[in-house]
Amino acid sequence: MLSKFKKSMLLMLLAVLAYAQPALKFKGFNGEYVDFGRRKGSGREFVMRVNQSPFHFEAKGVIDAGMLTNDLDIMLDDVVAVLSYFEQGHTINGKAVETGLNDLLFYAEDESCKITELKITLLPPISNDKKAKTLLAAVPNLLKEYEPNPTAESSAIIRASADPWSKSYMEAEQLEAEKRMAQQKAEEERILAAQKAEEQKRAKEKEERDRRAAERERQRSAQKKQKRPAPPPAKEYSQVEDYDDYKAEDDYTDVPTRESSKKTGSFMGISEMETGQKIGMGFVGIGVVATIYGILQHMEYNRKNTALNELAMDPLFIQNPQVFKALDTRDGITPWHAGQPGKSYDTIEREKLGHGSNRNLGLVLAAALIGGGIVMINF
Repeated sequence: MLSKFKKSMLLMLLAVLAYAQPALKFKGFNGEYVDFGRRKGSGREFVMRVNQSPFHFEAKGVIDAGMLTNDLDIMLDDVVAVLSYFEQGHTINGKAVETGLNDLLFYAEDESCKITELKITLLPPISNDKKAKTLLAAVPNLLKEYEPNPTAESSAIIRASADPWSKSYMEAEQLEAEKRMAQQKAEEERILAAQKAEEQKRAKEKEERDRRAAERERQRSAQKKQKRPAPPPAKEYSQVEDYDDYKAEDDYTDVPTRESSKKTGSFMGISEMETGQKIGMGFVGIGVVATIYGILQHMEYNRKNTALNELAMDPLFIQNPQVFKALDTRDGITPWHAGQPGKSYDTIEREKLGHGSNRNLGLVLAAALIGGGIVMINF
């Protein structure tokens, strides 16, 4: 009978195996990620720190590269570290991470090095991730249950070591991506500020038009009241007046004439406007439609821009942007980025530029039509 402790360990191992579905992967890193320390026996102490998505870990140990051991710190371009891991990627706080870290191999001038006292420590954002901790703790047991194909494993290690990550290149790419995002954010804020200023300007212009229209209507009402004829004075009749005259006067009522019964206004005063003013009102209406069109195009522009920002942070994009930009799908799976399924980076970028051009055209046309219409209405 197994003890409770052994049973719990076995259950944990079986759960990890069932969840992880082991499939070893390999990722290479050049010597820029490694700091070599003092001698220890036949080897040298080293510290390797990688904190670039999706890998977040620190490895310490002793490396023995034979005759090259003393020169490791001056031949970083010829040193490659290969991380083996079980692909257990997921997202933490919106950041893609790999949690199934396994082992670390070193090569100096393509020759395998001996690693002892290896200790792998997790870094944020996976340092407190229960899944990552469980997988790292279960690595020895997992390896006993998992027997990789030597030929396939060797081939995968060769491919990983032939194209390692460069720390300086990855940091430069990250800075460039952050710079692009900052520029895009600044441009969006500038556009929003311009739109707000334009809306405030239109509100003031409308307020001024309404004030002038109300003043004109008040003046027209006052003029019509002055022109309206006064009712005739009441006539006194005597008993000796002719009956017919009396009857005619008796039929008189103070009924407004056809001219005075005419309405004093019309819808927005358009019927009383001059031809130029009516055309100006038409220009303003078309300008409002063009403004709405420009805003809709800007919303589409923002959606495409968001998709490009998310694609730019993809690890595959960072490794090889030129190849990634032309991919319609990644590993045969439609990308999830910002609701743009099946579209490559280049396609989304072209659509974004098209929406940007349409937006600018709409807003420029709107400004011209509204400004011209206002001039024609007022003058």
